[in-house]
Amino acid sequence: DRAVFRLSTTQKSLDLIVPASVNPADVELWLDGARVAGQSTPTGRVIVTLPGAEPQRQHQLEVTYRFAGGRPELGRMAIELPRLGRDVWVHRLYWQLVLPRSEHLLESPAELAGEFQWQWHGLFWGRTPLLEQPQMENWSGARRLLDVPDDTNRYVFSGIGSVSRCEIRTVDRALLVLAASAAALLSGLLLIYVRVARHPATLLVAAMLLATAILVQPAPSLLVAQASGLGIVLALVAAWLYRGTLRRHHRVTVRDLPSSILERGSSKGLSRTLPPSSDASTEIMPQEVPVSTMDSHP
Repeated sequence: DRAVFRLSTTQKSLDLIVPASVNPADVELWLDGARVAGQSTPTGRVIVTLPGAEPQRQHQLEVTYRFAGGRPELGRMAIELPRLGRDVWVHRLYWQLVLPRSEHLLESPAELAGEFQWQWHGLFWGRTPLLEQPQMENWSGARRLLDVPDDTNRYVFSGIGSVSRCEIRTVDRALLVLAASAAALLSGLLLIYVRVARHPATLLVAAMLLATAILVQPAPSLLVAQASGLGIVLALVAAWLYRGTLRRHHRVTVRDLPSSILERGSSKGLSRTLPPSSDASTEIMPQEVPVSTMDSHP
C-alpha cells in the first residue's frame, strides 16, 4: 500500500500510525521527496523527525508498506488505513482501491463517498473513477510511479476527517454471474410454471422489493442486474419452449376432436339408415305402433 500526506504543522516530528498487520520496521518513508528513516516504537508507530522550525511549515510525507500474509481474502474485508496521530484534522482524503479484473466491489465503505461515474465498457456498464493515479500524484505532490495496469478494477473514494478503517465487500466475477443468473432463471421458471407467481399481488410485492433494493444499493443492483443477463436469456428460452409445447398440444387436441364427433355421429347415422331386417327382434317397431292399437289387444 501507498499513502501520501500533505500537511502543515509547527511540530518537530510526526507520529505515523500504521495498520496492525504491518511491521513498522519495514515501512519506507519519503519526506519532501527525500528518503528518510523513521523510528519504530513498541506500540506499532513510526516517529518521523521534521527539519526546520518555521511555524506552519508545509511538508509532504509518502509512506509505502506491505501487509503481513498478503491481501485479505475475497469477500467481506476490513482494511486499516495509515493515519497521523496527535489529533490531526484531515481536510480532504482520497482512497484508491485496486482489484483484479475478475474481482468486483459489491459494497462500498460507509465512511467514504464514491468518486466515479457509470460508463459503457464494451457491452456492459462499469464504474469509471474521476481521478486516476497520475491526477492524485499531481494533487498530493507524490513521486511518479508506474501507472496501475488498465486490466484492473479501480475505485476511488473521498472523505473528510480521519478514517482509520474501511469495510468493503468484493465478489468474484464467475461467482457473481452464476448466482445472479441462477436467481434470474429460477424466477423465470416460477413465473412460467407456478400460477401463484403470476398473481398481480405477487408481482406487486416483487416489484416493490426490487425498487427498494435499487434505491438503497443502486451500484450493486446494477452490477447484479448485468450479471443476471445469462439467466434472463435462459428464462426467455424456457418460456419460448413452454409456449411452443402448449401450441403443439392444442393443435393435437383440436385435430382429434372432430374425428371423435364424426365417429359418434356416423354410428348414429348408420343405425338410422340400416334397412329393415327380416328378424323382428332387430326392428324398431314399438316407436311406430300407436299406443291405442297395443291397448286394444289382450
